[in-house]
Amino acid sequence: MAPGSTPPHSVAMSRRAFLLAISIVTLIAVLRVRSTHRIFAQVIDEPVHIAAGYNWLVQQRYDLDLEHPPLARAVLALALSIKRQIPPVETDWVLRGNALLQTEGRYKHNLAWARSGNLIFLIIALVATTAWSARHLGRTGALVSAAVYACIPPVLGHAGLATTDMAGAAMFPLALLTFERWLDERSMRNTLLLGLAAGLGLLCKFSFLVFFPPAALIVALFHSRRLRVSWSYLLLAAVVSIGVIWAGYFFHTAPVEEARPGGAKLVGYAIGGPLHERAMWVARNVPLPAPLFVYGLFNVKAHDINGHRAYLLGEWADHGWWYYFIVALAVKTPLALLALAVIGCCLRNRTAAMTTLVAFVVLMTTMTASINIGVRHILPMMAPLSIAAAAGLIELWRRNRVFQVASVALGGWLALNSVAAHPDYVAWFNEAAGTRPERILTDSNLDWGQDVLRLRRVIRNRSIRVWTASIFTNADLDALGFPPRYGIDLGAPPRGWLAISEMELAVKGGDDAYPWLLGQPYERVGKSIRLYYLH
Repeated sequence: MAPGSTPPHSVAMSRRAFLLAISIVTLIAVLRVRSTHRIFAQVIDEPVHIAAGYNWLVQQRYDLDLEHPPLARAVLALALSIKRQIPPVETDWVLRGNALLQTEGRYKHNLAWARSGNLIFLIIALVATTAWSARHLGRTGALVSAAVYACIPPVLGHAGLATTDMAGAAMFPLALLTFERWLDERSMRNTLLLGLAAGLGLLCKFSFLVFFPPAALIVALFHSRRLRVSWSYLLLAAVVSIGVIWAGYFFHTAPVEEARPGGAKLVGYAIGGPLHERAMWVARNVPLPAPLFVYGLFNVKAHDINGHRAYLLGEWADHGWWYYFIVALAVKTPLALLALAVIGCCLRNRTAAMTTLVAFVVLMTTMTASINIGVRHILPMMAPLSIAAAAGLIELWRRNRVFQVASVALGGWLALNSVAAHPDYVAWFNEAAGTRPERILTDSNLDWGQDVLRLRRVIRNRSIRVWTASIFTNADLDALGFPPRYGIDLGAPPRGWLAISEMELAVKGGDDAYPWLLGQPYERVGKSIRLYYLH
C-alpha cells in the first residue's frame, strides 16, 4: 500500500470527525500533563535548562552547559523571559536557575510556566505521529496511534518537565514525516521543509544526529517507490539545516577555540586516534558557522568517552551496560504497547514492521552509549512504537471475534496503565518491575528530586520542626520553607524524623548501607522518598 492511501480495512471517518477526535485526544493529553506542573518540585536538570534558555532569549548569549543545543531550552524559558524576571547574577548554573524559579517568591508558578513550554513539543509529537500514521493506516489508524502515544507514561512524564527530552522525542517523528513526504515528491518545497525539520531537530537535541539518519534509511528502504538518491536536493536540505543551526547560535562564525577556550583540546580528545592533531589544528584555525554547536557535539562525545555514573539492577558503573536501555524499555514501557507492536510484526503488517525497525534502530544506537541515565534518552522510540501498536490493534480487530476481544483487552490494559500512573508518570514502572522498582533503576527513572514539594506538605501537616535529610535534589530547601535539618551520618543513627530518597540510598549502597534502618517502618512520600521516625 502506498503512503497516503486508505487501507481497505479502515473504518470510514470523515475529515471533520477525524480532526475533532484528534483534537480531543490532544486536549486530554495536554490537560493531564498540565495538572502535574504544580505537584512536583524541580528535577535535577530543570534549573540549568531554564537558566540557559533565559540567557539565550534575554541576553542573546549561550554559554551554559553546552552539551545541549538552545532551541528547546529557549521554548522552556519563554514565559519567564517575557516577564523579564531577571534574577541576581549567579555564575553557578543551578543557582541561576533557582534564582529564576524563586523570583517574586512564586516558585510553583514560575516552575509551571517553564514546564508549559514542553506542552508545545507534546502537541508537535502528537500531530507528527498522527500525520505519519495517517499516511499508512488511514484516519482511523492515525487516531489509534495518537491515542496510544497519549497513554505512554514516560511521554506524559517528561512532557511535564522543563527538560529537553520531549523536544527530541517530538522532532524525531516530525523529521521522518517530512522525509517520507520528500521521498514521495522531491520538490523544492519538500526539500526546504526537510532541511528545516532536520535543522530544528538538531537545535533541540544532539542525539537527533545519530537517531535520524539510520531511521531515515529504514523508511527509505520500506518506501513503495524505487529508491533513487537525489544528491542535489539532499545537499540543499543539508545547507538549510546548517542555516537553521547557524541562526540558532546568532549567526556566530569563529574557530571553535576562539568561541570556547579549551575547545581545540576537547575536539582533539573526542576524535582521538591519528586525526587528533589535525582536528585540534582545525578547531584552532578554521572559522566555522555556529562553533558552539560544534563544541557541544564534541562535548557530548567526550562525556560519553569519560562515562557517567549510572545504576542498574543494584550495581553502579561509570561506563554503563550494553543492555541498560533494553532493561529500561522492558520495565518503563507499557507491556501492552510492546505486545501490540510485536503482534503487528508477527501478523506481517508492513507499517508495523517499518516503525518497529525504526524504534529498534534508536534502541541499537543507545546501546553503544556510556551515558545510561534514563528511559528518557529513548523517548524518540515511542512515536514509531505507537504507530506499530496501532497497526497491531487494527490487524487484530480485522480478524475473528477472539482476536477482537484480545485487541480490546490490550487496548484497555494500556489505557488503565496510563490512568493508574497519574500523576507519577516519571516514576511509573510496568508490572514487570514488581513491587521494588528501585532495585532495578533509579535516577530520572524513579527519583529525580520531584517529590520535594510533597515532602514539604507532609512535614507541615505533621508539624515537624527539626529533621534529618538525605534528599536527592538541587532545590533551595530554605527558600521553599523547610524547617532546620541535619545531614545524615553513616556511622551514627539519627533520632526523630529522617527523610531519605531512593537515589541517595542507592548511591550509598542500598538498604545495607544503613543497617539501623533495616526493618524500620516508614511512610512513602510520593514514589521516591521514605520518611522514618526513629526512636
